[in-house]
Amino acid sequence: MEFKDYLKVIRRRWPWFAGVVLLFGAIFSGFYVREQPQFLATAKVLIRIETADLYLNDPTIRPQMPGLSTATREALLQSDPVLDNAVLLYGAQWALDNRTLDGSSEPVKAAFAACEVSIERRLVTKAELARDLLALVKDKPVPADLGSGTYADLLDTESTLHRRVADRFATVKAARVSEKVQLVNLTCTGFDDLEAIRLVNAVAYAGEDWSKEDTVKNVKNVLKKSDKEQEDLIAQKKSLGVTAAEISELESRRALAQASVQLYHQRRDQFVSERRRVERLQAKEREEEHNGGTPFGRPRAGSDEVRTIAAQLRDIELQIEHVLEVHTIEARDYKQLERKRGVLVKQLSAAKTNAAEERRIAMEAELSYYDEEIADLDQRLTGTTAEITQIAEQLDVMLPAREELGRIETQLARVAEVQTRLKTLCEILQGFISVQKAADLGVQQPKSMEKSWAFWLLMSLVVGLGVSYFREYLDTSILTEYDVRRHLNLPVLGLIPEMSKLGEARGMEQGDLARAPLSESFNTIGTLVRSAMSQEGWKSVLIASANPSEGKTFVSIQLALSLARKGLRVVLIDSDMRKPQIHATLGLENATGLSSILEGRMEAREQVGEAIGEAATPGSTLDAYIQKTEVPNLTVITSGPVPSSPVQLLESQRMRDLMTELRERADYIIFDTPPICSVGDCITLATIVDVVLYVVGAGYSEQQDATWAKHLLNNVQANLLGVVMNRMEAHRSREYYYYYTRDRKNVRTGA
Repeated sequence: MEFKDYLKVIRRRWPWFAGVVLLFGAIFSGFYVREQPQFLATAKVLIRIETADLYLNDPTIRPQMPGLSTATREALLQSDPVLDNAVLLYGAQWALDNRTLDGSSEPVKAAFAACEVSIERRLVTKAELARDLLALVKDKPVPADLGSGTYADLLDTESTLHRRVADRFATVKAARVSEKVQLVNLTCTGFDDLEAIRLVNAVAYAGEDWSKEDTVKNVKNVLKKSDKEQEDLIAQKKSLGVTAAEISELESRRALAQASVQLYHQRRDQFVSERRRVERLQAKEREEEHNGGTPFGRPRAGSDEVRTIAAQLRDIELQIEHVLEVHTIEARDYKQLERKRGVLVKQLSAAKTNAAEERRIAMEAELSYYDEEIADLDQRLTGTTAEITQIAEQLDVMLPAREELGRIETQLARVAEVQTRLKTLCEILQGFISVQKAADLGVQQPKSMEKSWAFWLLMSLVVGLGVSYFREYLDTSILTEYDVRRHLNLPVLGLIPEMSKLGEARGMEQGDLARAPLSESFNTIGTLVRSAMSQEGWKSVLIASANPSEGKTFVSIQLALSLARKGLRVVLIDSDMRKPQIHATLGLENATGLSSILEGRMEAREQVGEAIGEAATPGSTLDAYIQKTEVPNLTVITSGPVPSSPVQLLESQRMRDLMTELRERADYIIFDTPPICSVGDCITLATIVDVVLYVVGAGYSEQQDATWAKHLLNNVQANLLGVVMNRMEAHRSREYYYYYTRDRKNVRTGA
């Protein structure tokens, strides 16, 4: 379906659509009239959030106030401590406004004066003042609007009345003015403007009083608890019988002794290493002496004389080697070098012997020194280790006291830090919530229905469309040309509007058919029918419909008129012998007719003789059964008396003979038949006529019935020419009506 098809559905179902919209309009009007006006009370509160954070986020204060919410500055005004104060202020304000408390009495004046609050405004702004005022009327019952109980119940935070009144503050909403400004708007909407003002002011002044009085009291209470905790810890510390200084001194001594032991071990390891080195040197000396000394020319370290002589000896040996190589020296010089070498060898041997003795003595002295040092260190290690053991035993005895002392010292440090922080907080805490503007007048708000009219309108349109389309979905009748193409698959030859909507019914009853505005529509249909039938030489057409009241009789008459006005000889036959209508519509007699002819009252041959002008007895010819109308070329054969079996008559040979005779004397023969789904007369006639014109009443013919009727016609191989849609909405054929009426106006006015 295209978009225009959806619009057509709305146009067809406009009563349903309009009804739903009107229903929603009536419901909206009812709600609007019944809705009571509401009033808005507003108070402005300043919250210094930096100071509030110091107080609210303090880890010592937070556990003391489990009902305090600090998620946002708005939530702070809805916390339990603030609401408890708000209940007191609200109850005291009720007592003043309802004159339960006499504002001019001395006790009331004294209560206002004691709390330094002006009595002229008669506004309760402090929780202490509210408690004093409620104490004056604690035995009196509260107003019925608040519930059941006495004013004393408001002082009890666990009472049912107190909780019930606290629930009323859920209507008070807090919202920031902006992120940069620390102002918060407190608003309350209610049907009673005075009640809304009481609730908003109670929350505003409760928050202010709580931040000024209760916060400092809470800090001081926590500080007192901290002082008491500090005193208890100091007493526990004294009862241990040992001080941290004593334990610290013992631990210092143990640490020093452990460091000394570590140093002694390092020095002893050094002496042991040196002693082993000396022992290795001694063993090496003895091994060399046993092997006959060291290799020649390699002096032992530690003797300067040996090194000097060895160097001289090496020079002499080099000279001798040089002389032997060049052979330039004389024998006398060579012998002199040999003698000198012998002397140096003897000197070197004596020097080595003296050096070895000196080294042995030095090594023995060095080993003796190392032994003495090692023995001294071992003695020191023994003493220091014993001291460490003694200190450890003392510390083990003090271990429980030491752990408890450490815990106490930690707690004392924590308490000292808390005391310092709380003292600083007391100095800067001056009340971080202040009322900038109290609510003094409730502003009447627009009704909620005024804001939702667009929603209601949208809902009415949506529901109206839904109902319209749902009604269209439930409607299984054939309404449009699209339905004909979809379910019957036949061409639509014409659209005939509903007569009652065009005001033509009276014209038809009066027989003024030739001048009916619908004649233009039927002229078009007649032209199409004539064009299709003339090509095949057809003359007879049967007007059929599936159900009664679809307008087949009306279409039969109008089609006959259309063809007759074109100068064609037309015979209109009313073959509905059960419920005939043509004679009544055209104002004709029905004493004789088709049933009379088919029952054999007159032989077909005699009827033909009368028709061609041969002499015959009056009343016995075919013309006696054919009635003329006011329209030239149009004759009618009415149904005649109701027979016992119409189907047998229509199936008889006389009916076929009649068709043969009528084809000879008329250009077109039009049959009006009973409904197909009611009786079988139409199916019988469909087998002997040339074409069938199917009339569908828009909204009168169900899809199933129309399809079944077509199926029956197809079964007898009827030649379906097309469909004429009758009883269509007026706008579908409006152009014909406008065209005709405009022409008639021009004729009458001469314009």
